[in-house]
Amino acid sequence: MHFGLCGRGRCRRRRIHLLAPVALLAAALLLIPQPAAALSTGCLPSLEYAAADEHFFAQTGSDTGLGFFVRDDADARFLSAFRAGGGEHALGYPVSRRFLQDGFIYQAFQKAILQWPIGGDRANYANTVDWLGRIGADTDLYAQRQVPFYFPLAADRGLDPADPEDFAHIVQNHLQLLAVDEVIREFFLKEPRWLELYGLPVSYEDFGPVRVLRSQRQIIQVWNVPGIGGPVGQAVLANTGDIAKEFGLLPESATDPISPPVRPGDALHAAALPARAGSPTLVEVSGTAAQVRAAGNPTVSFCIGDSQHLLVPIPVDQEPGATTLDLETIGAGPVLAESVRVEIEELEYETYELVGVTGDLELLFDPEVEAADKAALQETVAPVTLRPLFAEPFQAPVPGRVTAGFGDRRTVALREEMLLHLGIDYAGDLDDPILAPAPGTVAGTLDLVIYGRTVVIDHGLGVFSVLAHLEDFSVEPGDRVAAGDEIGTVGSTGRSTGPHLHWEVHVFGIPVDPNSFLDPDSLKFGVPLADRDAELEDEPADPQPPATVG
Repeated sequence: MHFGLCGRGRCRRRRIHLLAPVALLAAALLLIPQPAAALSTGCLPSLEYAAADEHFFAQTGSDTGLGFFVRDDADARFLSAFRAGGGEHALGYPVSRRFLQDGFIYQAFQKAILQWPIGGDRANYANTVDWLGRIGADTDLYAQRQVPFYFPLAADRGLDPADPEDFAHIVQNHLQLLAVDEVIREFFLKEPRWLELYGLPVSYEDFGPVRVLRSQRQIIQVWNVPGIGGPVGQAVLANTGDIAKEFGLLPESATDPISPPVRPGDALHAAALPARAGSPTLVEVSGTAAQVRAAGNPTVSFCIGDSQHLLVPIPVDQEPGATTLDLETIGAGPVLAESVRVEIEELEYETYELVGVTGDLELLFDPEVEAADKAALQETVAPVTLRPLFAEPFQAPVPGRVTAGFGDRRTVALREEMLLHLGIDYAGDLDDPILAPAPGTVAGTLDLVIYGRTVVIDHGLGVFSVLAHLEDFSVEPGDRVAAGDEIGTVGSTGRSTGPHLHWEVHVFGIPVDPNSFLDPDSLKFGVPLADRDAELEDEPADPQPPATVG
């Protein structure tokens, strides 16, 4: 929890000790821009795993290496069906696990959803586009994806699709829709199994840049304008499976990717940087593409330079000295385990006596009130985005003077225990703009008792910014923000005696020092671990501590 009562200098401050000093770069170095590609997946080993009856595919558009298996087994032979259907070139990559529904086993790929009848002997395409229509998505499909509306054909009126003779007439009626576009007609009918794979043509429209045929199971496009879609003048399948996933057609549990398997010959190796209590440490892992869990908590791997890393938060109350992080692989295959030693430095902090806490403010020190705020905040920062949304060091959200640091201890007459400050406080004037410290997605705009009006930004990899005591919000949940975008204004809402900003950074739900993300030397953006170790060895043994912030 945090305590933001120093907005107008309402604290009596006394320094009790400066513990083990932390090496800092010169202030100018903190602002060196880093390349946008600093966090990437270029360092990951080959993430595809092939065996006779299964293939693991890394998830497209992801920086984590997680993905999906496509298998042949006694229940369904999706791998054989995938290969027979043209593999990645024709169907794209898998976007779901298998799932069971309405007597069929399904697996979604980027361009189609395959269905396998229970006890059956072959796969077909599911009626994906019909499903999207039944859930009421037609208007959005038309506006956002240029998919024609479904219109029943007048010629089908009175015909019974269950009657073989009537169904033959229905087929001919729908094939007439192909006559308006020879390119689509040729593409459609050259597939001998067109009825099983595409279903019946349903509607057609020329949108100008693209001509589109809607069938029961597929969307077929011909692009007229170069550079905005597929190849000009050629019929291609749209990413119908991706669209189904986007519109919520797939069960959420089926779209959660899994870790790559541990393969024969894999071995888990790890090395970690020293860390300060209350700061994250980088753990470099190698030898396997499988996901790794550290200290019993799920972590997400990403790349810095040519090395795969984990970001592991060190709690603020971690005892100084050597500690061990236990690592293990997760997912399919045997479990690989490794322990890595981390040197923990003591945290540098100050103590304050909070004065002038009277009247209505007394309620704000009730432990139950604090617990309710904390629970709401923890719920907001719990989901983990499995890719980094940032690639450079963070920037301070306001330019004001720092009035309270991370880890500072505070005393107040209302409480016997010393209170712990888990963020940074910046001085500011009412209605000063507050800027996003890094790119991300707005995870929540909360109105809390202690934190006041609060914006929470998801930066990916389990990293969240919490910006509190705002006067007003400039964003809404779900908004994408770039570094430097305004997200609100400075205020004094919640437990505060004057306008200021309280900024916390959480990593997997654990508050850590925001300075770790402001300082490119702290997380060593873009620098291989061997080079970082050399830099640490070159640092003076006893650097001078920074000047006390007033």
